[in-house]
Amino acid sequence: MTITELYQRLSNGDPAARDLLYQQLYVSFRILARHRIKDWNDAEETVQAAMLKITNKIDQVADPERFPAWAHKILKNEIIDYYRAAQTRQRREVDQEAGDLSGVFETPDPNLKMRLKECLKKVNAVFPRHARILNLKYQGFGTKEICERLAVTPNNMHVMLSRVRVLLKNCLETGEVKS
Repeated sequence: MTITELYQRLSNGDPAARDLLYQQLYVSFRILARHRIKDWNDAEETVQAAMLKITNKIDQVADPERFPAWAHKILKNEIIDYYRAAQTRQRREVDQEAGDLSGVFETPDPNLKMRLKECLKKVNAVFPRHARILNLKYQGFGTKEICERLAVTPNNMHVMLSRVRVLLKNCLETGEVKS
């Protein structure tokens, strides 16, 4: 019996169809999840999460013909969520391995403020609009306000802000502003 037929029987009030439907979905979901996710436990958790969502929202599907596609879309979204979460965990681990920031705040560089002021002056001499955007952003102005003051688009403002941050970083490292 197909998943569509089982869902139709469930919609018509057959209580035995519910268990059969969930069993068939569970088996097919496990196979699909195992092909996409290497870790058995993670695949099983993903299947369980998809089954839980299907159980909670099963009454929302009006057309029995669409039920299999709807159910598989839920599994697909759960797999995507799994990979997003795994990618976020991996980035956090890399960030933690990259360096412990606790030591950075204990001994600040006494010359940093002076070097930053000098770099801002150098950036302002070469790229005055970039320095102005950075200054306005630092003062707490929002994107819309900055764009209105300087007559630029939000995308242009973000590009200039990104560039000036790179210029400042390079200036702090080398002491020069390179265009």
